[in-house]
Amino acid sequence: MLESTDAHGPQAPAKPKEDVLNRVPGGKKTWILFGILVLVVVWIASGVLLREDDPADPTAEPDERRTTVAVRESQARPVERVLILHGDLQPEQLVIVRAETGG
Repeated sequence: MLESTDAHGPQAPAKPKEDVLNRVPGGKKTWILFGILVLVVVWIASGVLLREDDPADPTAEPDERRTTVAVRESQARPVERVLILHGDLQPEQLVIVRAETGG
């Protein structure tokens, strides 16, 4: 390899530039995760800081029609819980038995 020279004498070969992303432990993945984290924080902060104040005035009449409902009074009464079952149990499988006899 040839060394470059100038008026001050011989110089060592030039080092390749070190990538900024590779100096951080974790390399590019760390920067990507950091960028995503910053975007999420900005997104959440924008929702908190830039929201419109919508004062809810309970005396203001709504523009839509009101819903009507029917009301009926009722009293609770005891209910007897009984379950009566009738039926026959049958197997769900059918077995065919074959046999041969010598003769």
